[in-house]
Amino acid sequence: MEKILIVDDVKMSQRILEDLLKPYYEIIIAENGLEAIDIVKKEFPDLILMDIIMPLMDGLEATKLLKADITTKSIPIIFITSIDKVDHIEKALCIGGEDYIIKPFNELEVLPRINTQIGLVRYRKKIIELESNLSYMTMLVKANQEIIQPVTSLKGYLKLLFEKHLVEDYSSDEEYQNNIFESLELILQLLDKSKEYLEHNNQ
Repeated sequence: MEKILIVDDVKMSQRILEDLLKPYYEIIIAENGLEAIDIVKKEFPDLILMDIIMPLMDGLEATKLLKADITTKSIPIIFITSIDKVDHIEKALCIGGEDYIIKPFNELEVLPRINTQIGLVRYRKKIIELESNLSYMTMLVKANQEIIQPVTSLKGYLKLLFEKHLVEDYSSDEEYQNNIFESLELILQLLDKSKEYLEHNNQ
């Protein structure tokens, strides 16, 4: 379940949003921007609902600080405000807000906007996961190719040694030789199969 941080100093606003969202998300509450920054760095919520006018530190200043920090800059922020002046809202969006919601809250407006942002969060997480898996698979393919070469060379060198009787103690032991070559062949077969699998899943 995704976490949403509600940052608002008005208790009524907190309750309205919490009651609306808690059936779907984990809710965290902060009373002002200063408290919000502290909570964000500990909890790393998936979305922040940020009031603009608050004591100690307002939402605009808190957002600037969060967006300036590489560890928190990607967390989406929706501003919640009772001020509907265009220039005020434009300023809020310019410093990093993804959206805004005007008080008093309209349930039919609030939930869809929040769900949209959470949907984008899920999408970004999926992209990151896929990129991580692709990077891991690429690394395995490379490692697999690097292992095949020395094992193949080892097989060739051992065969040459046995044929030239350079390993006198073992050259006459045909069963021992066969075990060595069978083991090496099995390793190569397994590496080939894993290579095919990795290349197929890395496409």
